[in-house]
Amino acid sequence: MGLDQYAYVVTPHPKNTDFYYAWNDSSLYDQDAYKDNVARITQWRKHPYLQGWMERLFNAKANRQGFVGKVEKGGMMQSITMTATVYDADGNEVSGDPEIIAGLKQAEELMRNEISSMTHLQPEQRVFNCQPLRLNISDLEQLETAITRGELPESGGFFWGDDGSEYYKEQDLAFIAAAREAISKGYQVYYDSWW
Repeated sequence: MGLDQYAYVVTPHPKNTDFYYAWNDSSLYDQDAYKDNVARITQWRKHPYLQGWMERLFNAKANRQGFVGKVEKGGMMQSITMTATVYDADGNEVSGDPEIIAGLKQAEELMRNEISSMTHLQPEQRVFNCQPLRLNISDLEQLETAITRGELPESGGFFWGDDGSEYYKEQDLAFIAAAREAISKGYQVYYDSWW
């Protein structure tokens, strides 16, 4: 559980947009077509400030193009879940004291109700999760500037982790170089994430 982020080089397709690449559409193409036209060039695990930068870019492009995307009441709050299951150190479910388990289940239900009520009070929000985002040369230049100046925006989310900007700096810059090269050869580059 947490923030997983990916960057792909994609063969151009007439149906590709800033928010969609056709090779990923299983209603159009099989897994072989995907493998032949999409290649992962890097991935990150819990790099929240990069995610925040990409989310800002996504929203700016989506606003300019009138793209609605995935919308949820309360945005990210909708994704928070809890469980009353208790596990021991080996990962085995513990049956334990029935009163304790019942208390945990009651606390779980109260928390679910609280999250649900908070979510319904929030306006609907566009959610940047499992949403491809095409990057162009200008985007990469702006990203490179933000990385080299240490200006990725402070960002966080449920299980996104702590700032990984320094840890990932070399990988980020290598990704930008690889993405530029791919674009110069006529490919498209997409960023995607899942949390």
